[in-house]
Amino acid sequence: MRGYSKDHRPDLVHLLFGVVLSRDGVLVAGEVAAGNAQDRTANGYWITHIRQHLGLALQQFRLYVADSAAVTDENLRLGQLFHLDLLSRLPERFGLAETLFTQALADAASWTPLGALSPEPHAAQYPAWDTTAELADATYRFLVVRSDHLQAQQAETLSRAVARELTTLQQALTQLAPQGWHTAADAETARLAWVKAHPAYYHRITWTTETSTAPLPRTRPGRPRQGAVRPTVEGLRLQGAVTPDPDRIAAARERCGRFVLITTLLDQAAYPPATLLAEYKEQHLAERMHSFLKDPLAVGAFCLKKPERVIALGYVLLIAAMVHTLLARQVRQALDTTEQPPIAGLRGWIRVPHDGQSPGPFSPRSTRF
Repeated sequence: MRGYSKDHRPDLVHLLFGVVLSRDGVLVAGEVAAGNAQDRTANGYWITHIRQHLGLALQQFRLYVADSAAVTDENLRLGQLFHLDLLSRLPERFGLAETLFTQALADAASWTPLGALSPEPHAAQYPAWDTTAELADATYRFLVVRSDHLQAQQAETLSRAVARELTTLQQALTQLAPQGWHTAADAETARLAWVKAHPAYYHRITWTTETSTAPLPRTRPGRPRQGAVRPTVEGLRLQGAVTPDPDRIAAARERCGRFVLITTLLDQAAYPPATLLAEYKEQHLAERMHSFLKDPLAVGAFCLKKPERVIALGYVLLIAAMVHTLLARQVRQALDTTEQPPIAGLRGWIRVPHDGQSPGPFSPRSTRF
């Protein structure tokens, strides 16, 4: 139960909640797991058991919307085996993601503007590049999407990362400069070890070797004789000059704000890119569920030592969350059928499709946090 703690409290017991939400934000299924449980394994469980938990037949269409932890070779095969359609983000640990980024950037004419998904002013604008490719012995559809808001955020983060790397490399080179080596082979070995310990992603390092003369340490105590010549030894010192790598920085900046969606829905007419993106972005409902389960107003400090009691408390929280989401849906439906002004804090739960219409026959989503 001792998992990774974002609050830097490894002394506390950690829980991991797996939840299945309907497309209107109602909790329909959930589980409590140990804090060190793997998201990839948990997604495999939901892909395998979601139809059983919801009482659904194999021929009934269901779309599984989740974060990138759901995309593994094993989970993709399980989705095909249990006839579960998938919509998720392709992790960059797959080499295919880099290939798709390169192809999309080279094919600028094929990008389709999707506009904004929200009616709010200054909402993010999304263009997308649509294609199909092979992955895990099957054909999937991929959307390379760019968000202008995310691009601005990641560009600023990139600038800070470049400046931070420059400072780190310069400090490390300053510590390396006074050191000396007797032979060129020793100096080269030291240089390779330094490069391995201090990787440079956005900079180039130009190396030079300088000959240095250093006095040998005295072997006798006391003051040396007048006119005595202290013996010296020649050695080699490494000097490095750090300069920005414009090609790498430009390539990283080009990728800012871009991500790849993967889906089994190959029909572009039935499921256009804007609809897929809008459905994927609805995962904020799960984030709100996460906030509810961690809210100190709902769950304060508690002292439970037995694991079975901690797990029981977790399921009580899930039941409370289910009741909460059911009541919230009833309030939203009531607000939609009345002329009363909106209530602050409740209208925010109402889903607004990107085009003002129903996004299509999508069904319960599943996500993991």
